Amino acid sequence: MMFYIGHFEFADYDLPYNEAALLIPVIHEGRTGYYAVVLYLDQPNPVVGGREIYGWPKKEAEQILYKEENGKITASVTRHGQQIIKASFETQQKVDPIPDRPKEPVFTLKYVWSVQKDAPPDVLKLISNTMDPDVTKELPVGKATLQFGDSSFDAILSKIPIKEIMYSETVVHDFGIWGARC
Repeated sequence: MMFYIGHFEFADYDLPYNEAALLIPVIHEGRTGYYAVVLYLDQPNPVVGGREIYGWPKKEAEQILYKEENGKITASVTRHGQQIIKASFETQQKVDPIPDRPKEPVFTLKYVWSVQKDAPPDVLKLISNTMDPDVTKELPVGKATLQFGDSSFDAILSKIPIKEIMYSETVVHDFGIWGARC
């Protein structure tokens, strides 16, 4: 699985916001990539606007704290008064030069209910989005910690055991993003 927390400062929403996502590795028609299980956002504008047409499984979080200080990042996600995710990353080295990275898609399921009773969905389509890895500006690698809390609103998290964090990195783009593969 892959988990990431991102801090974004897009002009589209006229405010910075944070998001956290859980992705699982998949192979679809010979393409390797990730399937988005859940995407938490801490501002309502990005939750209700934009990417929902692409099937992102968005949920509003009360708070996504993201703090960067002296090469260490700490982050947490709080929803319905409960901390459901806690993570940290500490830089051990910066990768330079940055190697070529694969353009792995993220798959989402676009699902639009029918307005007619007992009818199949009006839209049921697998969508893929690919982030261009060539825009990576910095690539610090290091060690990370990750904990999932227990919440009746987010029961899937408590069912995922974190046995080992295999790799962690901070990918710096024009929009910041941090991820850990576990």
